[in-house]
Amino acid sequence: STGRSLMPEASRRTIKLDPDAGTLPEGLLLPPEHGGEVLAFLVEPALRNWAPSALRALARGWQERGRIPLIVDADFANPSLPLEGAPTAREGLSDVLFFGASVDRVLLDLPGESFSLVPAGTVVPDAAEAWAHDAWGNFLRTLRSRNLVVLLLLPADREGVVPLVARADRVFRIGNELVEGPGAHPLIHPASSTPAHAATPREDVDETTAASAPPLSDVSGMTRPDQGTLAIKPEQQGGALPAAGAPGPQNAPAPSEGARPISRRPFPWLLVTVILVLVLLAAAVWFGWIEIPGVDLPGQAAFHG
Repeated sequence: STGRSLMPEASRRTIKLDPDAGTLPEGLLLPPEHGGEVLAFLVEPALRNWAPSALRALARGWQERGRIPLIVDADFANPSLPLEGAPTAREGLSDVLFFGASVDRVLLDLPGESFSLVPAGTVVPDAAEAWAHDAWGNFLRTLRSRNLVVLLLLPADREGVVPLVARADRVFRIGNELVEGPGAHPLIHPASSTPAHAATPREDVDETTAASAPPLSDVSGMTRPDQGTLAIKPEQQGGALPAAGAPGPQNAPAPSEGARPISRRPFPWLLVTVILVLVLLAAAVWFGWIEIPGVDLPGQAAFHG
């Protein structure tokens, strides 16, 4: 690194990517140096289905250059991972943030690949709360301490991602080159005008939310070695790094520590039986079917008539 800052015109350029080409364009070649960093990818709704194949291609390319990639699905509103061929997971990123699951517990190996992914995990009622959760600092510290290149998948049309994007070292957008987006982040778009898996915008998208996201912090893409040093993130400053938790069972993992168990109470059959017997005895005494010494009820008089 030469310490030079990234020029504005370089940060606004578009980068064409063909996931099946086998090689990455120059604008996406990370320096073959060691050290953990977080790369945020803001995905526009129209390319949500194309993004997983793009991230897989990026992970392969960076791995060939000596980096250790990890794909993380942080789109809690519309999870698009696991990638094709990945096993189905019940736990993931949300379980790390809210329930204290360890990083190793939620890692998933991809068949045919030598890198892993972290799925979105248990459904959360409020995605914005998850994006702003305090546990992100500890989570990202752990990943950086392992020298991982984290490919963080986020939606481009949700303003709640702003606090999380501010934690990233580099920011890219995945979208249409003809649509102007906020910020000055490098734009990754399909090399073909009609990419495979391209999604048609859904009719139920809230236009007021998807029309324009607020400007995000100007974190440069810095895709060449001579484009300046990275800013130190809050979670990187001072303090010893916590050790990652031990991996859980591979086949059928038990619920994470701190997870809220589902309560199942048995039906009170014994109580119902006792009440039913008491009701039958009361009816028998009332109608004189059973006599109790010293108790004179109308039903008994009629019975003896």
